[in-house]
Amino acid sequence: MLPYDILESQIFYYLDGNDIRNLSRINTEYYTRLNAVQILNKLKIKSIWPELVILQDDTVNQQEYRKLSQLTWVFPKIVVPSDLYCVIHDCIPACKDLKIFTTANTNYTQLADVVYKSTELYCYRDMTNLQLLSLARQDKQWNLKSLHFSSSLLFSHSKIYAMFKLILYESITKLEISGGLSFEGFGLILDLLDRRPVLDYNAQSVLNSENLLIGDIKPKIESLVLSRNNLEGEHLNALSTVLPFSTVKELQISFNDFSPSDLCILFDHLPNTEIEIFHYYNKVDIASNLHFIAALPKSKLKSVTLQLAPEFIDDFLKSCIHSKLNEFQFINPIGNYGVNELQSLKYTKLTKLCLNNSGISDTETLMTCLIGSRVQVLELNDNMIGLKGITNIATKLHGTCLKSIALENCGIPDKGALILGSNLKRSKIVKLYLKHNILTSYGIMNLLSQMKKHHVLFLEATWVKTRSRNDETVLKLKATYPGHIILHEM
Repeated sequence: MLPYDILESQIFYYLDGNDIRNLSRINTEYYTRLNAVQILNKLKIKSIWPELVILQDDTVNQQEYRKLSQLTWVFPKIVVPSDLYCVIHDCIPACKDLKIFTTANTNYTQLADVVYKSTELYCYRDMTNLQLLSLARQDKQWNLKSLHFSSSLLFSHSKIYAMFKLILYESITKLEISGGLSFEGFGLILDLLDRRPVLDYNAQSVLNSENLLIGDIKPKIESLVLSRNNLEGEHLNALSTVLPFSTVKELQISFNDFSPSDLCILFDHLPNTEIEIFHYYNKVDIASNLHFIAALPKSKLKSVTLQLAPEFIDDFLKSCIHSKLNEFQFINPIGNYGVNELQSLKYTKLTKLCLNNSGISDTETLMTCLIGSRVQVLELNDNMIGLKGITNIATKLHGTCLKSIALENCGIPDKGALILGSNLKRSKIVKLYLKHNILTSYGIMNLLSQMKKHHVLFLEATWVKTRSRNDETVLKLKATYPGHIILHEM
């Protein structure tokens, strides 16, 4: 089974034995008994898939796997288990981006001989000291830019030493540790981040005892993910004081043991950091909201995911006016009261707004706030807006800059799809996401017809077959559509 992180890719080809499956969270189209050459010929017509995922299959011999290297010109990224060394060797010359993930059967001695060719390494199984050291002791030119440790990887002293060497030598720009980070491991992370010659942290003795500090040579880590590591307030305080001296541009620290007010000190340090992307999926309090709003204009933040109380939305938007922020995702329900507070949206630089599961039904006010704004991407998933809500959205699309709108699980019926389709002509919409709504073949058929007329390039939707001619019409429209259509059957 693929690791969840890999499954998060929106569109990719999944190759397992004789089947190629287009996966976008739910299995859809099946292409059975196609060999690599046939696949290649098929994709010459529609070479739009960004990622190829290859899984180990005992029924496929090495020679068949080697044929997969012919596909590398189609896919900018290939994901492969570490067991398939023949694929790794053959794909590298033509592949721009290779992601390797470890499995239960990974042979780390062999992996050490090929992993230096990859750009990303995902370690999803616990590794022994010897296995990690075998990766670090490679006197070769590496391409590794992203390193991910997950699950039960507990860092002993020797593991810390091995990981330090691995990161140090290869100039890793993205580091993710999700679960299992020890006190000593956290001290190592702080040392890696701190570009100053002296580390002022009480884990320094541990690092010195392992002889880890090698001059001033340190990697430029630009993306740091430390989720699910049971970190507490004291860890966040230590991290906050080091971040201004780091090269970190993206930070994710969700699902730790921070209290709602612990983020205050982090937000106070934001103006002195290089952080542009910050995602935090846990509860914060009023004090943290106020510190965030105060720090925003002076910070380099461009994309944020955060809980924000509805009563602070207006202050937040006014703070956005003087900031670099262009994407914001609310993780808490703001309700219709919060929608009324979006009046200042048109004065900001925001181009993407996410209001998923926000308890919103007043789409008329929302669309009024969007008119005159720069928002091009709107996500309203899991808000039960129904027919009235989609009608308000569709009839006001022409006054907005919206190019992509996500309305998954919003209770939209066939009639709503018809109204949406009939209003596409005057809009700038090029992408629609309509999964998990109440759409039958009739609604999908009419929507596709309107989309084709008005050059909408992408649709992802769930549909209910009616066992009528409409089903056949939908399939014909899909087959001849100039853009890309993903339909999930219910």
